[in-house]
Amino acid sequence: MYRIERLGYVTIEVADLEQAIDFYARVVRLEVTERRAGVAFMSGGADHHWLRLEEGPNPGVTRIAYQAVDRTSYEAIAADLATAGTDFIRGGDFKVDRVEEWIRFRDPAGIEWEIFTKMAELAVPIAPNGIALDKMLHTLWVVPNYDDETAFCREVLGFEVSDQVEESVEFLRCANGYHHSLGFARGAPGLSAPTFSHFCVLVGSLDEVMRFRHNAVSLGMKLELDILRHPTSGSMGVYVIEPWLGFSIEFSTDHAVIDDATHLPRRFVMGKGALDVWKEPLPPPRVDSKASFTEKLDPASAL
Repeated sequence: MYRIERLGYVTIEVADLEQAIDFYARVVRLEVTERRAGVAFMSGGADHHWLRLEEGPNPGVTRIAYQAVDRTSYEAIAADLATAGTDFIRGGDFKVDRVEEWIRFRDPAGIEWEIFTKMAELAVPIAPNGIALDKMLHTLWVVPNYDDETAFCREVLGFEVSDQVEESVEFLRCANGYHHSLGFARGAPGLSAPTFSHFCVLVGSLDEVMRFRHNAVSLGMKLELDILRHPTSGSMGVYVIEPWLGFSIEFSTDHAVIDDATHLPRRFVMGKGALDVWKEPLPPPRVDSKASFTEKLDPASAL
């Protein structure tokens, strides 16, 4: 059923490589695993890289890379891309890319993808450095052609729908079972190109999320969204704004794993609770009194 195993890494073009390395090391807690002229690979676990940073004149997220389940899935994607008339190229130089083989193409929204077979592993996984990082979990985009984009990812890439928020947001899962490894939001009228919203790093506990939050705020970073719980995945997290490019980095925990045999996609109603269940307004109190909150009660009356 599934063709994609997981999110592998995100490629980001940056104006100042040293500055970007400093940010992702100090704020996101990643470590450099390899450097060459104008390029730095960074990771937080056993994978060779979660990010590929490339210095260049056009800063922004340039490519998202997902790992195929196996060779059969990899070739099936290539065949369906050809059938759909989507141009793609094949490549892969392990010494250069640190993945074995890849297919690169642009989807209906114009997002550049890489589907790869295997990634290099670190002989000794990166040890926790203040925050225990688990994995790169998902990316989310705002797109102008939402319906075409989501259909392409289901039909050609083999993602499955986990949940939707009305007709505005779709969460897609792959073989690793997490509630979503990919998400799309419908762009406002007039949007002409895809906008990268965020990538998510999964951590093991709420304590890890809050340490990330405190560290980021203490370093002067701004939050896009403070601590929240999503009703779709059940995850709790915070979103820190990348200071130069404007997208966000989510640190998340308690992200649901889906049972394909029992899960049926849900469609949530748009509202405050659709993003954060804690912000859903409370119903009116079931009392008739109108006492002021500043009124002091006589302790003796409570006996």
